[in-house]
This record gives sequence, structure tokens and C-alpha cells, in this order.
Amino acid sequence: MADTIQPILRNPAIVYKLTNPRMHTYGETQWVLGQERCVSGAGPLCSNGWLHAYSHPDIAILLNPIHAHYQSCRLFRAEARGHYLSDSAMKVGVTQLTLVEELVVPEFSPLECTAWSIFV
Repeated sequence: MADTIQPILRNPAIVYKLTNPRMHTYGETQWVLGQERCVSGAGPLCSNGWLHAYSHPDIAILLNPIHAHYQSCRLFRAEARGHYLSDSAMKVGVTQLTLVEELVVPEFSPLECTAWSIFV
């Protein structure tokens, strides 16, 4: 399904962000709790014009092996503002993102992961 750009978010949307244990993401981007990051919104979702996040914490963790592929990760609740780009429920891109709270990383059994991959 094609990515769809939504209008500017008028209120913050809650999304979920993964980082490595040092709070870095792709390209060694350093994240800081409470600090807003902003990008242009130019280009496709999987480009540096978008800040990547997920619509649900479970989706973030279950897609980690095929997206960020962090061996160990940290999970954050974040507030998104600005433009919003969605790939229809798997991943979102936003132009403004602030990490607001670190969450416990949920754990899934191999059976749960297998079932999830079949149903999605």
C-alpha cells in the first residue's frame, strides 16, 4: 500500500520510538528525553526527511528484527507533531518528535512472534 501524507497534526499524536542502548538511531542520531527533533518531511518514508516511529509499542518491538535490528533496544513513548506519513499501520514518519517517557520493552515468546508474523 502507498504511503499517505496526513495534514499537519494539530495536537500531539502518541507514537513509539526504538533506540539502541545509548539512545542512538540510524546514522548515530542521538536522542535525548524531552528534546524535540525536527526534519523537513521531504522524500519517502524511509529517508532522512522523516523521523521514524510506530503506532503501538508491540509493533515497534515485533518489527525491530526487520527494521532497525537492534540486538538490545530501548523503547520510548513520544509525542509527534508536524506532518505525519503512514505506511498503513507498520511504521510512521513525522516531522517533529519528542521522547517523553521510557517504557519497559515487552517480551514475546517464539510462538507469539511466529503467530504474529503469520497473521500480519
